[in-house]
Amino acid sequence: MAPQQSVMYKIQEADGSLSQHYGPLPTHLVPIDTGLRTAASIVVTPATSDASQEDPSEGFGPSKLGVRTTVDEPLSASQAIEVLQAGNRRFVQGDVKAGGLGPDKRRALASHGQRPVATVIGCADSRCPVEQLFDARPGDLFVLRNAGNTCTHAEGSMVGSVEYSVAVLETKMILVLGHTGCGAIMGATKLFLERSAKKYIEATCQKDAQKSTDQGCCKSKSSLLGLLDALVPVAERACVELGGGSSTE
Repeated sequence: MAPQQSVMYKIQEADGSLSQHYGPLPTHLVPIDTGLRTAASIVVTPATSDASQEDPSEGFGPSKLGVRTTVDEPLSASQAIEVLQAGNRRFVQGDVKAGGLGPDKRRALASHGQRPVATVIGCADSRCPVEQLFDARPGDLFVLRNAGNTCTHAEGSMVGSVEYSVAVLETKMILVLGHTGCGAIMGATKLFLERSAKKYIEATCQKDAQKSTDQGCCKSKSSLLGLLDALVPVAERACVELGGGSSTE
């Protein structure tokens, strides 16, 4: 049996409108007589139409296949921020449009590759899911997340991934998304306000060692404390710019 090929085809719906689809020609379509011997149309059989397909007009930025793929042109930075702001407004208003992707759009992403609107570096906080904050779908955003939305300890993975998104995927905008009440940033601020990150780390290590039967467990600081230590200069700069203040401020 020959492999099934994916093709672009148009469907004339029962109401006379035309819709565009990508993928194998569905078996539940039946031909109808248009009255023209030189042309034929196709209509979806009402009893078996795919109700899971989202409205193609609800895309995340302009797209030719109803989902962002490499057949689309990259958006400029100004266009990308407008799309993100519009998506965030929908999220805030509770009027989200993204939903899931039907099988034809998933096949389009798999076959044609991705053309995300923007690259977003976000925090790993479970309260800040980036795609949902911008009412985005698969293929819309290239998302990188870690505690504190930082590249300090992750140049190989975070920065390298950003370089890939810019050089290969041609995203024109990189958004660093912070949020209030971030545990990593508050921890780094606490270290700075205590004026001695080294003293804080050693005190924490000694406290943990007293509770453990393994006296060698704290010979080296944890990765988390290393991350907070590296973020101290960021907190210091913020304190200078803000003229001091509490850790929350």
